[in-house]
Amino acid sequence: MVEDEVQQLPRQQGSSNGGEAHTKDHDHDVIVEAVQSQQDMQREILAALQTLTAAIMAMASRPARAPIQVPLVVPQANGTVIDLAIQEQTGLFQPTHFVTLANTVPKFIKFDGKQGNAREHVARFIETLGVHDSDHSLRLREFSKSLIERACSWYVNLAPNLIKSWEEMVNNFHTKFFQVQEKVTTFTLGRDVQKEGEDILDYVKWFQDKAIDCHEPVDEAHLVSICVEGAIRNYKIFLVNHNLPTFSALIEATRNLSTTGPLHESRNSHRYSRSSRVFAITST
Repeated sequence: MVEDEVQQLPRQQGSSNGGEAHTKDHDHDVIVEAVQSQQDMQREILAALQTLTAAIMAMASRPARAPIQVPLVVPQANGTVIDLAIQEQTGLFQPTHFVTLANTVPKFIKFDGKQGNAREHVARFIETLGVHDSDHSLRLREFSKSLIERACSWYVNLAPNLIKSWEEMVNNFHTKFFQVQEKVTTFTLGRDVQKEGEDILDYVKWFQDKAIDCHEPVDEAHLVSICVEGAIRNYKIFLVNHNLPTFSALIEATRNLSTTGPLHESRNSHRYSRSSRVFAITST
């Protein structure tokens, strides 16, 4: 009986040891699974950090230029938007593409630096921007699109970082092109007299067209009197005795003189043309 109990004891101990080994194996598997899960999470975090680091380094490696302009998207009532998207970089600033409600670029009046008034050009440019005319940053970015030829060359050759605001652009622009066109005044009109050989009707029409640019506070009758005073003496003596308060009345009177006046009697003469600024010989 004792021997049987002794023989059974190793078996019981072996059975007990086997249960403990199974428990340890299970715990080991749980630990390994937890470690692997933690390692997978660490790898994902590391990959995200590497992506973020690469993006930061790429941004830092870009050339230093003007501050990045954030695209402006303006929602409209009809469901569309006005998108001011960043265009190519220039030496002065980042121009944006101006889009209207019709999704077209505004048709800016062009300034060539040879003809026209610089101050009037700036005013017309601002007006063309429409509802965005108060946006100084937009004015600065779009202004180059209204310049051509000599004016465009001036803009392109501006020193980098010279222009930092719309006010600086306007001041430099006015300083450069302040004498593009002579200001029309009653004094300058008085100097523009009828040329020898010039048809009286051509002279009056030319004078009327130029007088439109005179912004002094004078009435039309005064401008007409300046025009008559500048006519050749043989025509002047016919015109001063008439009541001609408007250019319409003056043109009607000179139309008759151009066919019956003193210069018409001498057809073989030098005829002056303001369009060509040269004399042309005419004959019968």
